[in-house]
Amino acid sequence: MTHPLPPLVAERLAALREHPAEPTDKGVGLLASGTDGPSAEGLAGTRPAVHAAGFSYPVLTLRESALAGNLAAMAAYCAGAGVELAPHGKTAMSPELAARQLASGAWGITVATIGQLRAYRAFGFPRLLLANVLRGQPRRRGHPGPGAHRPAGRAQAPGPGGDRAGADRLPDR
Repeated sequence: MTHPLPPLVAERLAALREHPAEPTDKGVGLLASGTDGPSAEGLAGTRPAVHAAGFSYPVLTLRESALAGNLAAMAAYCAGAGVELAPHGKTAMSPELAARQLASGAWGITVATIGQLRAYRAFGFPRLLLANVLRGQPRRRGHPGPGAHRPAGRAQAPGPGGDRAGADRLPDR
């Protein structure tokens, strides 16, 4: 089952697909000559060989069939278990991959830092779970603030021995 993306996410992803690569872009910067680099949509249309195209490394490549299978398997598992998923968006930092996860039924995206939260917010992702403790200045500058949406349920925090002694109950909202 495909879920609709929030309109702002869809709009920003469309703009990203059409944006020409720039020399400073990770992975595709070497393909950009001046300001006339290929767009992601253009590269996908030509399907260049990864090792011969001139990409700079590291480059993340995904096999569509494996990705689609993993998304479907995770969605089915979560539906069967009666849980909602907020997969980590911090590893790939790919709004395209995060959008595919939302379209497959993910509740939101988990991030680890304020910078990652800001990046996903800039793309319009409505639900972000910050998997870290906020302290000091970063909280005042980047946290969505009091009243921000928090899921109801249990937050499992391992105790000193790795057990669940540190589990807290989150307030229902």
